[in-house]
Amino acid sequence: MHLTKEQRLKLVHIIDELSNLENEMKKDRDELKKEFIDSIASDELDQAKILEWVNEKQKRMDEFAPLIIAEFADFHKSLNPEQRKKLAHELNKHSHENRFEHGLYHGNH
Repeated sequence: MHLTKEQRLKLVHIIDELSNLENEMKKDRDELKKEFIDSIASDELDQAKILEWVNEKQKRMDEFAPLIIAEFADFHKSLNPEQRKKLAHELNKHSHENRFEHGLYHGNH
């Protein structure tokens, strides 16, 4: 994408933040899965506890989303129209991977 040093730093920061969130959510998902399976094996399904897990995860997403969106908006604002088009193309190309950092700031982009 021919990013400037400042643009690359912004993008790397966003990717790092998303990666950290993804790792945290994976850990939470694994813990939730174990607790949910344990709950299913119990005599009574604790609906309140399951709802609490869901609400906690939603609360964390609600806290994180505005921050990452603001950072991405700042990055987006720094791009020229050609870079935005290339970014959209790269995101579309890599969307099947569920991770989009590959190819955006590495190599000959």
